[in-house]
Amino acid sequence: MEYTIHSNYDSSLKTFFNASRSYRVPTFNDRFWGTQGNPNLDPEEGMSLETGFEHKLDKEKLTSTLRVNAFYMNINNWIEWLPGGSDGWVPTSLDKVISKGIEIHYNANFNIGNVNSDVTANYTLNPSIKTGNDNPDQQRVYTPKNMANMSYMLNYKRFTFNVDGSYTGERFYDYAGDESKLAEREALKSYTLVNCGLAYKLKVKDHQFDCSFSANNIFDTDYQNQHYYAMPGINFRLSISAKINVINNNN
Repeated sequence: MEYTIHSNYDSSLKTFFNASRSYRVPTFNDRFWGTQGNPNLDPEEGMSLETGFEHKLDKEKLTSTLRVNAFYMNINNWIEWLPGGSDGWVPTSLDKVISKGIEIHYNANFNIGNVNSDVTANYTLNPSIKTGNDNPDQQRVYTPKNMANMSYMLNYKRFTFNVDGSYTGERFYDYAGDESKLAEREALKSYTLVNCGLAYKLKVKDHQFDCSFSANNIFDTDYQNQHYYAMPGINFRLSISAKINVINNNN
């Protein structure tokens, strides 16, 4: 459901609300993958709610979008793959999961002279709690409460420069068996990654060459996406691609 609060030639503001029920049967892999599958998994059932607003601006040298929404999900028999020792990752069914939070998205594109810029920013707050008969209540594994990212791209003639950064909050990698062990729950530390790059389009007669150089994790951040799985430090990439026109346009 959507309702427009305000609208004119260069801006608009609307609000929205969605409600749904869900039913998901375990996939073939969930039930029968190798020796890890679990044929006794029950289907997921639940409901979800979402509401928010969106503001758009469309001027001669500036366009922007701001979207803010709040969400709530209540799911029974949530299927989750977890590390299972020597068996690797195995699917398990959580009695109940309540996932709620806020998402904020912003994008702006603007021109200053011959320079075009594009800015995008996102933020998510997501407490996702395993609850019900699976006591004690606790944040789901590998699900950060806080995530954010931002990017900037600049275009000038044949040059393109970009820089982006992302933040991932701490993530627990296992569950506490009882209330007394909640404080001892171990987590992967939060981390911030920053990347940048420069590209140039070179045209030689009817041929085009795209040259790019990028630097990833420029601050050499030490981080893990999964427990005991190290991720690369600072690294670089150089790329050259060519579009060769073999048709003689003079004939």
